[in-house]
Amino acid sequence: MAKIKDLYVGIFPFRKSIYTERCMAYSESQARMLLCRRIAKKQNVDFWTVFNFFEENPYNINCEVKFDETD
Repeated sequence: MAKIKDLYVGIFPFRKSIYTERCMAYSESQARMLLCRRIAKKQNVDFWTVFNFFEENPYNINCEVKFDETD
């Protein structure tokens, strides 16, 4: 049976704005990668620029909705 993705919400204070994004992911680390890619696309910068920025600066990612399989 395939695993179900959970809904994550990320809050990223990035330079002059705060980004609040949601995504479906299997884990918090996957959610972080997806959300950094989205921010990079919106900012028109390289993914690694955003990823490395949040290595040193605070951000918050929480599981907003956790899906569980039931029979």
